Amino acid sequence: MIAIDNYFKEYTLTLTTLSPLAIRSGESLSPLVDYHVENGLLYRIVSQKLFNTLIEKGKIKDFEAFIAKYVGNRETNEQSIRKNNLLKEFVESIGCKIEDFYSLEVSPVNFDVPKDENRKAAKWIELNTFIKTKNKPYIPGAGIKGAIKTAILYYWLMTKAEGKQAINEFSNRLLDENNKNNKLKEIRKFELEITQKIFGETKDGKRTPSSNIKIADSIVFDSNALFVGQLGKRYNISIDTPENEFNPSFQECIKTGTITEIDVCINKFELDWKAMDQSSYLYSILRSGDISIILKALKLFSSDFLDNELDRIKSNSDLTELYKKYKDINEIRKKLKAHEALLCLGFGKSYLINSVGLAIKKTNIDFYKKIVAKVFVYKKTKGEEKKRTNGENAALMQNFPTSFYYETSSNMPLGWCVLADEKNQQQYLASLEDSEIIDLTMLNIKEPITGVLRTKDNPATVDIQSTQGVISCKVNGLKNFEKFNTALAIGDKCRILIVSIKDNQIKDAKFTK
Repeated sequence: MIAIDNYFKEYTLTLTTLSPLAIRSGESLSPLVDYHVENGLLYRIVSQKLFNTLIEKGKIKDFEAFIAKYVGNRETNEQSIRKNNLLKEFVESIGCKIEDFYSLEVSPVNFDVPKDENRKAAKWIELNTFIKTKNKPYIPGAGIKGAIKTAILYYWLMTKAEGKQAINEFSNRLLDENNKNNKLKEIRKFELEITQKIFGETKDGKRTPSSNIKIADSIVFDSNALFVGQLGKRYNISIDTPENEFNPSFQECIKTGTITEIDVCINKFELDWKAMDQSSYLYSILRSGDISIILKALKLFSSDFLDNELDRIKSNSDLTELYKKYKDINEIRKKLKAHEALLCLGFGKSYLINSVGLAIKKTNIDFYKKIVAKVFVYKKTKGEEKKRTNGENAALMQNFPTSFYYETSSNMPLGWCVLADEKNQQQYLASLEDSEIIDLTMLNIKEPITGVLRTKDNPATVDIQSTQGVISCKVNGLKNFEKFNTALAIGDKCRILIVSIKDNQIKDAKFTK
């Protein structure tokens, strides 16, 4: 009998939310006709039943006139709050109860909304719903696949010589004073070029390797996994721009700590792979059916992104609570095991997590500020740059991107999750079998040795092979090492340099390449 593994490599990954997750369905609801909030619960209205009742009672015209003065009116806080009770007031005025029109969909609501001078007064106006199937929320596989592809793109740009060369050539081309081409078009062209190089092209009868990895939609969540939060937007700079105008809205979110499963299948049929663009980087990753590189890519991307976010908001006193939440997520990242990785999904992600922007910023900060940030600041605030001072424009470019979406009741950033291959976790643990065996009686060890990272404390713990057997030693400098190199996960092999040994005990060691 032929084993299924010869043709397919299947994984069931566990996904756990670390912060509220908002994946929009594209449907927006109004408190005037679609929902009502009562005693901390949001009830969906059966609109057809409501309108049938209005028609039967001859009140449809009265209802239209009653709400007309509120539609689109967001000028006063009093009127915006009144909108939330308008439907109830009207149905009671015609001898009905609002409960008569409730559907079975009920979600908890948190009204603890902090003040924000950048917000308009309108509260509780629009409700954006979470994507569902048969009224059950789920995470689309396409969204997870997109997050993975972005991480792989970043991994290639940051760790491969060809990727580093691509960014260097691109930055030199755009910094050339003789290059008068549209900078935004040049950036988009670069993104397309490297995307084709990494993921392949569909041409000459060839398909892209990404078609050989299938990521299914998640198992559906119970409806009680949803809550209705309010989205807010904070800024790390106080300059007024059109994009600083943000109307807060209700958003259905998956609660923090919710767990689901994601099925991943990699096709290993030889004939299918022959039809692929074999020159692409993704081909080399997926051909074996191994997803370990995917997790490494997610680890590197999330590590660098979180470090960047913490760095750009740490000095802003208005963002103290958000900074603490990002720091908490980053601490979780540091303790992840080899079979676990972070990813960010859904609405509210930064420009840096959806593009090549972070790789450019990490590689060439001057180019990022002079060209990339300028292009997107001017694109988002078209024409406004002429009204701002040179100093204000420079500040916007220095701090781009300037905004942060968050869920107001928890002050949490949106969409952070842990993706884990729990069923195969032993396969991710590096072995010491091929590591060199050191003799601790030696007074001086000048060459780096190989070990396996076991904890990411300060100092970290690393297992090494010695003539006395496997021993654990404390190793310094992990944070500094990861600042300039690929982030390490628990269970990864690493290189350390023993600085001092006394009485056959390692007294000092540090991480090295």
